[in-house]
Amino acid sequence: MKTKWLTLTMLIGCGGLFAVLSFGFSLVYLFCNNNIILFQSILPDLIDIVRELTEILVWALAISLLSYAVFFRFPKSDLLALSSLLCFLLILHRIFELSVILIVQGKLDLFDDILGNLFYLVGDLLLVLIAYLLTSSTARAYYRNRAVKAKAKSLFANDTTLDVKQEDFYPFKKIFDKVNPLQLCLLKIAILFSATKILSRLLFDIGYGAPKDFVEFLIMFAYYLSDLLLGIVFYVFAILIFHRLFAKINKKENEKKLDDVN
Repeated sequence: MKTKWLTLTMLIGCGGLFAVLSFGFSLVYLFCNNNIILFQSILPDLIDIVRELTEILVWALAISLLSYAVFFRFPKSDLLALSSLLCFLLILHRIFELSVILIVQGKLDLFDDILGNLFYLVGDLLLVLIAYLLTSSTARAYYRNRAVKAKAKSLFANDTTLDVKQEDFYPFKKIFDKVNPLQLCLLKIAILFSATKILSRLLFDIGYGAPKDFVEFLIMFAYYLSDLLLGIVFYVFAILIFHRLFAKINKKENEKKLDDVN
């Protein structure tokens, strides 16, 4: 039941948000950039900010679902299916982006459009892989530590088990607790998320060249600072999503228990 619910949430939630990103925000953003009057207004910048925040929300949702499956020891086949679905949605998102460009401009540029989206797709898939490895290593360290404690306790008692304990993950005692393995994992991925944004901007700035004056330097610095803030936004989104995720799953489990009793 949990696997089916997580899969549907990934499919509908992430897939739907990717569709909104492309055929909503990206379409309007490109239209504004191709309009002489709207291009000079603040509207494209506002749309870009909303688009960036929506993209972070998609990633936070996807990584939260994947992290839940890893920490709560879903079968490897289910983890593979969930990861494969996310990769498929990322590919679909890039197809959506190319479709929007084709709608607005009537053609696709080989370098800027096709190869550019291919580059971002590879980056997205690598981000999924690294996030999965970080999550898996953090979960293994948590269960390995529990196993050591269980062995020590077994010297005095025989009722120790290594079943999944939700109390170790949720409810969150504060916005960040290094003792909580789930929050620690989300912080690692948030840092990874910011690092990828900074690296992408750094590659762009290398091609663009050094700032021409102090004002341009301040603008570049502000952009790099915003990339760091995106990691914080990702973490906050993920925490809020887990609040909703645990509440939903606990509600379903309580309803199932009541049905079994009745």
